[in-house]
Amino acid sequence: DAWAAPSWLEVMMRVYTNPAIVAATGPPKPAFESKPPDWYPHSFYWVFGCGYAGLPEHVAPAKRMFGGNMSARRSALIAVDGFQSVDFDDIDMCMRLLDRFGERSVLHVPDAIIHHYVPDERATWRYFCQRTYFVNKEKVQAFRDMGASANLAAERDFVFRTLRRELWLGFGQALRGQLGALRSVAAMLIGTALAGFGHLHGRIDAVRNR
Repeated sequence: DAWAAPSWLEVMMRVYTNPAIVAATGPPKPAFESKPPDWYPHSFYWVFGCGYAGLPEHVAPAKRMFGGNMSARRSALIAVDGFQSVDFDDIDMCMRLLDRFGERSVLHVPDAIIHHYVPDERATWRYFCQRTYFVNKEKVQAFRDMGASANLAAERDFVFRTLRRELWLGFGQALRGQLGALRSVAAMLIGTALAGFGHLHGRIDAVRNR
């Protein structure tokens, strides 16, 4: 359900001229089956595995990798014992690489583009609510399995910087008469709340299991 832009491989390979770089990722661009609903916030495009508002616009260190758009040196992947997670293999690999090789060893490359097909059922309110809740619930156990390499830096940055900026932008649009922006603001607030409840549920389950 994904295909690379013609320049993808060439752009990806450029970063590896620097021997300190062990992996790279790029933002999957959504290819919607139909036009997405106007309430769907760009900052939550991660729900269906695509690049979202707040990602770097230039080549920069990456905190997370997109499973549908990533590459890594074979030697580095072997050094961290390969893929070790089923549902969060991209996050798991990224954090193990960062822990092993340093926080600037993985790059986000905006021009390394793939296109990711998004069917209509993934751009619905039901799917939005389910994914924001259950992904964050299941992350808790996945992060525990990652051990010392796990961190919530990307999630904290999303909530305290990216999401805050997007909320202010939405409120500003509403004040300028674009009342449809309020639906997007409401979706961001609800999605953040569901993610928080999911994380809390996951932590409770982890305590019970332990």
